[in-house]
Amino acid sequence: AKALAQASSTEDGAGLKASSRVAESPPVATRAPAPASRPVGALLLLAGLAILSLGAVGGWVARGQLEKPRDRVFDDWASQPSAGGPKVEIHTTPPAPATTVEARALEPSKASRPAEPSLANAPAPAPIPAMTAPGIVGPTAGNGSAEDAAPVVVEAKALGDVLPTLDVYSVPDVDVLLGTRSLGHTPFKVPVVVPSGKQTITLVNTSLGIRATREVEIQPHGVTHLDLRVGVGSVGFHAPNGAKILLDRKLVGIAPVERRLQLYEGTHHVAAVMGEQRWEETFKVEDGDWLSFTARLEMRPRGDATPTLRFVKEVSAETKPEVP
Repeated sequence: AKALAQASSTEDGAGLKASSRVAESPPVATRAPAPASRPVGALLLLAGLAILSLGAVGGWVARGQLEKPRDRVFDDWASQPSAGGPKVEIHTTPPAPATTVEARALEPSKASRPAEPSLANAPAPAPIPAMTAPGIVGPTAGNGSAEDAAPVVVEAKALGDVLPTLDVYSVPDVDVLLGTRSLGHTPFKVPVVVPSGKQTITLVNTSLGIRATREVEIQPHGVTHLDLRVGVGSVGFHAPNGAKILLDRKLVGIAPVERRLQLYEGTHHVAAVMGEQRWEETFKVEDGDWLSFTARLEMRPRGDATPTLRFVKEVSAETKPEVP
C-alpha cells in the first residue's frame, strides 16, 4: 500500500510538472486541411441554361396560343353560339393576286384605229351666234323685246382669243350697228363677238345727225380694234331778211345768218320759213363737203299769191372744215 501511494504521488507530481510546462509553452497555430475542390462554376452555368431553356419553351407555347391567324380567330368567334340568336358563320376569301398588264398590250393597233378626218375636206363652220363671256359682249337681234335685246352670257375666258371680236372707239360717240343688230355704244367697254371677214357697220347718232357707214375687215381670231373719226362738212345759209333758218328741225337763226355751221357726215334736214311760206330739203354731208344754201323769192304771174322760197345749193370740197 505504501508503495502504491508513493507511485501515485510520483505520477501526480509528474503530471503537475508536465502541465506547468504545457502552460508555460506558447500556443502553436495549426492550419486546417484544405477542403476538396468542387465544380461550382459549372453547376451555376448548367442551372442558368436550364432556366433559359424553360423560359424559351414557355414563351413559344404562349405565343402560339396568342398569335392565331385572323381567319382562325374569326372562325373561333363565329363558331361560339350567341346568347341572343343563331350561330353566325363568316367566310373570308383571300384577295386575288395582282395582275400586271403591259401598256403596249392595251394600245389599239394601227389597223384598228379610225381614220382621222382630213382638214381639207372639212365643211365650213356654221355662223357663230351672238354670245358673250367675261370680257366679251354679244347683243342679239330679235323682235325688239327686252329678252332679245339682252346679251347672251357665256362662261368662257378664252373666247376672246378664239372667236372673232370687234372693239370700236370713235369721235364723237356713236351707236354701232351690224345690219339690224346693235353692237353697242362707243367706246366699247368689252369686245363684241362678230362674224369674221369683210363687214359693213353703221355709225348712228341721232342728236348730231350722224348716220355713216364703214367697211371693216374682221380678223378670223382675236380682237379687231377700230379707231374711227366721223367726217365733218360745212354748211352756209343765205335767205331774205326775216326768214327763219332751221337745221335738223332746230332754229339756227333769222336771216341774215352770216356764220357757217359744221355738220358731221350723215343725213341732215334744212328748212327756211318766211310767213306762211316754207321750203325744206333733206341733204347728205360727206367728209370735207362745203355746202351753201341760198333762198330766193320765186317770181309768180300777176294775181298769184306771194312767191315761194327757192334754195340753190352750192357744193365745194376744196376746203376741208375743222372738226368741231
